Amino acid sequence: MEILKAFYFIFPAYIANMAPVIASRYNWPFAKALSVKHFGKNKTYRGFIFGYIAALLFIIAQKYANIEYLNIIDYSQANLFLIAFLMSFGALGGDLLKSFLKRRKGIKPGQAWFPYDQVDLILGALVLTYPFYPLQASQIIALILITPALHILTNFISFKLGLKDVWW
Repeated sequence: MEILKAFYFIFPAYIANMAPVIASRYNWPFAKALSVKHFGKNKTYRGFIFGYIAALLFIIAQKYANIEYLNIIDYSQANLFLIAFLMSFGALGGDLLKSFLKRRKGIKPGQAWFPYDQVDLILGALVLTYPFYPLQASQIIALILITPALHILTNFISFKLGLKDVWW
């Protein structure tokens, strides 16, 4: 049950990580890349904005779903905007840091870098949320071990739906 609670808690970070891929299909003016040289062309302001909005909407849904036995957060007392910020900027910031390191190593955007491509989002989200919502060690380990499989599965689905150019 504790592992299921951890996934329910961190799910807005997964949603935030998927939102930029979906938002990339819309060519809106604020899609300017943060820095092509340092991060690659796929890291945009739009991605961070949509990641935040997606995380916030999911957290609001969690609040109103009120599944008490899964809640790590007391949604009646919590600042939902802060939680959405921590989840989305943790997940997307972890991805941004990983992209920066990939460019420094000469790895091209879209080129696989296992296992970093698969754990960047979860590590970033855990680092930012831990001071406010510390998880148990078993929960953290479970999230780190299962996230790569979920990442590969969602990438494959995104590829099949035409949202991504590569599935790995």
